[in-house]
Amino acid sequence: LVLGMVERIYVVFMLGSLCSMLLTVLLSTLCMNDIALSSPPKTSNSARDFIDRYYLLEWMLARGNFLCGSFIFVIGSMLRGWVFLSCPLVGRWLLGIMGSFILIATSIVRQYCTQQTGRTPLQLIKSSFLLIKNKMKNDYVFAAGTILWVFTMLYLVVTIPHVTQYLMTSDSTGWWGRRR
Repeated sequence: LVLGMVERIYVVFMLGSLCSMLLTVLLSTLCMNDIALSSPPKTSNSARDFIDRYYLLEWMLARGNFLCGSFIFVIGSMLRGWVFLSCPLVGRWLLGIMGSFILIATSIVRQYCTQQTGRTPLQLIKSSFLLIKNKMKNDYVFAAGTILWVFTMLYLVVTIPHVTQYLMTSDSTGWWGRRR
């Protein structure tokens, strides 16, 4: 019963991680192309000023999606290892090691966010929402994607009881299609 739920959650986490990482690569590539091909070249006094002036939204989205995708990947890998190893003791070791990694990484990310920007992570999230709101006013495709994401997250929250019941069903085929 629990393994079927973990297997399904693993798939959701890995797909979420993949989407976050693909968006990060897309944003980074497009920004690098824009910097290389812009005519006349964009200039600034410092790298931080350059990012703030020309690519602040893209920078925040790329960094946020990279961090989110990385954490989701680690959690998904932790679940996969726990199920695949089939040993409760080793599974607990794995959960402890990867859990400690997540906590240490979160602490370091919080510290560097504050040091690099002079703002707390909550302030950065607030400014990200403001940037997204402003971008939505000028770009209807971006607005449509953002609205779809918001409605999907709301739908996820509303359907948590049904999703939890589905994930906990015991009719899972298991890893690689084998029946239990």
